[in-house]
Amino acid sequence: MLEAPSHKGHAWTRTLVLPWREGNNYPEVDASFELLRHAMEQALQNAYSSEPMDVTGSVRTSSGAKTKIAPGILGEKFLRIAARAAAQRESAAI
Repeated sequence: MLEAPSHKGHAWTRTLVLPWREGNNYPEVDASFELLRHAMEQALQNAYSSEPMDVTGSVRTSSGAKTKIAPGILGEKFLRIAARAAAQRESAAI
C-alpha cells in the first residue's frame, strides 16, 4: 500500500518492501510512481483551474412536513422578536 502524507498532520509512515533484484532495478515501480505523480499533478491542476461552486435551487416541502415544521419555526421567530423587544426596552431604560 502506498499513501500520501496526511493533510491533517498525522505522522504516519509506511514502508514499501520490494523483492530483492540484482542491480536493484524496479522499472515497473518507477513507472507507477510516474503515473501517480502525473495523476496528482492533473488533479491539482483541475482543482486550481475550476470555477467556484455556485449551487442554487429550492426544496419543495409537503404540507404534512410543513405542519410538523411550522410550530418550531414560528416559536423561534417569536422568541427572537421577544428577545429583540426586551433588548430595546433595556437600552431605552438606561
